[in-house]
Amino acid sequence: MANAAFKKAAIARKQAASFYLPFVLIINLLHILLTYFNDSNGSVFQTSTVIWMCIKWGLTYVAYIGILEDAENNASNNNAKKKLAGGMYLDLLGLVIFTQYASLYVATRCNWLLVVVPIVYGTKKFWGGDGGGPAGGGDEDDKEIEKAKALSERRRKRAEKRKQKKGWGTD
Repeated sequence: MANAAFKKAAIARKQAASFYLPFVLIINLLHILLTYFNDSNGSVFQTSTVIWMCIKWGLTYVAYIGILEDAENNASNNNAKKKLAGGMYLDLLGLVIFTQYASLYVATRCNWLLVVVPIVYGTKKFWGGDGGGPAGGGDEDDKEIEKAKALSERRRKRAEKRKQKKGWGTD
């Protein structure tokens, strides 16, 4: 059984790699070409451009590896619904791609999103938020918990009534 899970995970990782690797390579090569023609005017890149480019490549690598690991980890879950592999790493890849092109065409200050957004996201995760909503949860979460408790109580009471009907008694 364990061997089957390993095979399934390896297949999922291979499928994710076959999809994301060409995508990541094309995006980065296109960015290099556009940066060269927009920024350098035929000369050598500026030092700050090279530094930001290396940071973006590093984050792209982290995102790519994270997407592959997430695909591998989710392969063992036999969920009826297939979710897109990647999770927060796919979000990071989207952020890197956005900043790559926004820094070329909007303003070079867009590069600072690579610093600000992960800090904000990390802070929300540290203080208990889900990353997308309010940090402490919301009223909807409390309502769901109350519904679950009420449902559990009703099930317990029905089980007790069934026991009494069958003559098993209560403990």
